Amino acid sequence: MNKILHISARNSIHDDKVNITGIIHPCIFDRDIANNFIGHGNKYTPISTLIHNKIRSLFNSILREDLDFDITFDIFEYLYSLNYLYLNGEEFGRVWVPWGEYKWRAINYTRMTNDPFNSFFAEADKLRDNWLPLKGNMFDGKYSTYTETKQKVDEFLKKIYLH
Repeated sequence: MNKILHISARNSIHDDKVNITGIIHPCIFDRDIANNFIGHGNKYTPISTLIHNKIRSLFNSILREDLDFDITFDIFEYLYSLNYLYLNGEEFGRVWVPWGEYKWRAINYTRMTNDPFNSFFAEADKLRDNWLPLKGNMFDGKYSTYTETKQKVDEFLKKIYLH
């Protein structure tokens, strides 16, 4: 995943290369327009939901339960949000990241006796630089960079109210 997130591209032949996460992400579409286009009614994250539904069948053999797939997809999307900020930085002195289904589904995980979504990220606090995503060189393999990025992303996400 780390290698994919580090791909660079250009908006046009006249532009400098930028990280691909700065060009392609689900939040570039207006929510209402995206809902109308894909026929999903009134979803909070219509493009994210479309991607979720389209790739679900690819994982049927290893993630048989829908809940297991949802959790894995949400972990991926949250890692994507974290990496977006890490790779693209703050713009105009403010934090912004694309967010996905994990934002509205997270409340369900906190109600579970075994919260797998938050447990995955709590492992980072236990393992620090030995946490698997950091060993894969996300955030340059540094726990301190991960926690700084996570704090900024979490503060940004608190400001998003779903209605």
